[in-house]
Amino acid sequence: MKRIDFDFHNVPTFSEPIALCLGFFDGLHLGHMELIQGATKSSLKSALLTFQMKNNTLKKHPKFLMTLEDREEFLEKIGMDYFLVLEFTEEVKDMSKEEFIEKVLIPLKAKEIYVGEDYTFGKNAEGKVETLKNYPSYPFDVHVFLSLLDEKKEKISTTMILKELEQGNVEKVTRLLNRYYMVKGKVEHGLGNGKKFLYPTANIALNAPYVLPGNGVYGGLCVFEGKTYKAMMNIGTHPTIKELNQPILEVYLFDFSMNLYGKDLQIQFCEFLREEKKFSTIRELKIQLEEDFKKIKKAKY
Repeated sequence: MKRIDFDFHNVPTFSEPIALCLGFFDGLHLGHMELIQGATKSSLKSALLTFQMKNNTLKKHPKFLMTLEDREEFLEKIGMDYFLVLEFTEEVKDMSKEEFIEKVLIPLKAKEIYVGEDYTFGKNAEGKVETLKNYPSYPFDVHVFLSLLDEKKEKISTTMILKELEQGNVEKVTRLLNRYYMVKGKVEHGLGNGKKFLYPTANIALNAPYVLPGNGVYGGLCVFEGKTYKAMMNIGTHPTIKELNQPILEVYLFDFSMNLYGKDLQIQFCEFLREEKKFSTIRELKIQLEEDFKKIKKAKY
């Protein structure tokens, strides 16, 4: 797969028509995958267009489910041909629906377009699916995909996933993504309290402004240098010992003894075990940690 980063004034042109997926695609959930799979099955080269959000737009979207690099890695694995990243400036934000078509989609030679039924584009979201279907100067072949619904008949969306993560419902998020929710980070020095309880944890400094699940204890997996380990994770302020002002992510890797300081980890959330709580004594905390450890050890993820 080839990644192409560009701005409004330097839109790439292709020598042949492409099958283009349109959207922001944060999370690449089941709904996104419907139209992505449609494009990859096309006889044309497949492409996905997303945006590089700049500081002026991050105020509304301060955190993400996936970085651009995460999306690039995922799309390459499933066979996408092109990953197109348009810098989202004020100029792009203020584009009319006609400008977006004339100055972005047509130069890209987007012959087949794959979108969700509620896709909008252009200033004030004036462009709709019907705009693409009936555009007078260019014959788009528009493939529209209906929204997927969860077991409660609610639309699967990035907003839904954010809500479920906030509540710690990582098992449901796994179903919505068809994979475990994942973040990446670097191990940094912490207070060293975990060593006192036989579970030395790695403090994680996130590589990007990922959305973290709600405070609590989780079972999951960690990938380090290509090898996967079971892991016990805590997100919170560890109120029993010395409460912090801000929650942190701490990870304990099973059957692992190497020095991780300064190393990169990929962390996958598989199961919510319990809410974080303040124990009356350190002994109670140790007993609970042993129970958490045993439960994760028996788990099949």
